[in-house]
Amino acid sequence: MAFTSFASTDISHSSAINNNTTKQFDLTLTQFAGEILASYQRAVVLSDKVKKRTISKGKSAQFPLTGRAKAHYHTTGSHVLMDGIKSAQRLISIPGVVTAATFIDDFENAVMHYDVRQEYAIQLGRALADLREIHTAIVLHQTSHATKVIDDDDQVDGKWIEDDRLKIDADSGSTDVKMLAAAIVEDVFLASKIMDEANVDDMDRMCALRPNEYNALFEGIAGLSGYAFNRDFGGSGSFATGQLPPINNVKFLKAPAIPSTDIAQDGDNYKFYYNDCSKLIGFVFKPEAMGCLELMSVSVEHERKMEYLGELVLAKHAYGMGALRPECCVALELDTLTNA
Repeated sequence: MAFTSFASTDISHSSAINNNTTKQFDLTLTQFAGEILASYQRAVVLSDKVKKRTISKGKSAQFPLTGRAKAHYHTTGSHVLMDGIKSAQRLISIPGVVTAATFIDDFENAVMHYDVRQEYAIQLGRALADLREIHTAIVLHQTSHATKVIDDDDQVDGKWIEDDRLKIDADSGSTDVKMLAAAIVEDVFLASKIMDEANVDDMDRMCALRPNEYNALFEGIAGLSGYAFNRDFGGSGSFATGQLPPINNVKFLKAPAIPSTDIAQDGDNYKFYYNDCSKLIGFVFKPEAMGCLELMSVSVEHERKMEYLGELVLAKHAYGMGALRPECCVALELDTLTNA
């Protein structure tokens, strides 16, 4: 029995664009790129909680800052009193492009008993997100120590709280998680008081802690009087999901990227953003504390390297960061102790 021969146009090539057999496997990269973006988004905790601005061209942008107006009683028969409202700016520049890349060898990929592309995609996305998270934490820490740029008396410099109880240490710090949790709660209230005194509104206040302190607070609050998940007292949160309830309208974030060491300037990841974070525990902040300027959002490029029998996959983005309003960030730090 003779079989009818098929032309190439009769065959469905699911991995080719428009059944183009000269580009037979182009569509196999779509999932790879999507997984990079998905893993990037899942790893972002701090970066999407600050003020952001996107530009299409240029290397820097102005973030305008406005001072406060003043009020006066009016005297009958006289002109109303007027005051100039001061303004200032923070200039944030984009230092360069951040990349994460890998090479996939055709033969090695073919003989592997599992798909390496998915795992590589996750790692590329996480690499970009993790570095951006660390940079965000560094700049937030710098913001808490920054000076004001509007020279009004009602504007303030950055503030930070020094408390050795924020670490479990037999000699100088807390002795157990209950004492540590009490210290964190007390310092969050103190940070809120500092912001209140600086006339910072209490909307969108957040407290970012490393997982160690976040989990210690979660474990220790069970024994703290007046701080509970009980709905009868207006509490919220969930032991099942590991979600802490707010304190004094301050929401909690678990931020693994908060550094715990002295990050020195180098020629690679910390060429532009670096700081001594050896005493840093976390910070209470608002989105207005710092700005992030984005020129290139996360994108993926891939190129067939025929001479190497493989494929180069590259993820990239470009951003710049800087302090905006130091009164909107209060760092929680150790005093005489360090994180070591």
